[in-house]
Amino acid sequence: QMNVYYKYFFDTLGENDRDKIFLEILSYFNNSSLNILEIGTTRRLEINGNNPVKAGDGMSTLFWCDYINKNKGKLVVNDISLEAIANCKKIISDFLDKIDVNFIVDDGLNHISNEYDLIYLDAGDSIIECLKQFEKIDKNKTSVLIDDGMTKAVLVKAKYKSYKSFKANENHEMIFYPSLELQSRLNINQNIN
Repeated sequence: QMNVYYKYFFDTLGENDRDKIFLEILSYFNNSSLNILEIGTTRRLEINGNNPVKAGDGMSTLFWCDYINKNKGKLVVNDISLEAIANCKKIISDFLDKIDVNFIVDDGLNHISNEYDLIYLDAGDSIIECLKQFEKIDKNKTSVLIDDGMTKAVLVKAKYKSYKSFKANENHEMIFYPSLELQSRLNINQNIN
């Protein structure tokens, strides 16, 4: 029995511009166990109407949960907003007793470490904050996905040129920096340190 959000997530899979990007990024890890840190999570719960949550917020957490449920690993969801964490818990309630998932209400910068295979930066819209978070990540081991590449990732892109850009649409870009470990597995050379 799926909750209403997970059902909506599945029923609309492929319809949102970001869906294919999340799926492609996860495919790079080739069904290996993944430890994921998500900084910035779901702000809204609307699934009907003109601006459903998937279009606005992407529902990334469900992609991570679905992957970890199939392939093992752990998920840490980090947001400064207690309300966003509460919304996230509702959306991923089907997974709370199935996967290793923890929630942290705090500044994401305090929780970046090299224990993660993938860190998803999706907090706020500050280009300074995004750069600080990005520069704290050990990119030898940890791959980084940044949402809103045309806004919050502007400084990161200017300073660290070798990234893979995913255009969701003309106003929305996601930026991916594969770790050196992942680059060697995928046989690509980006040298992003």
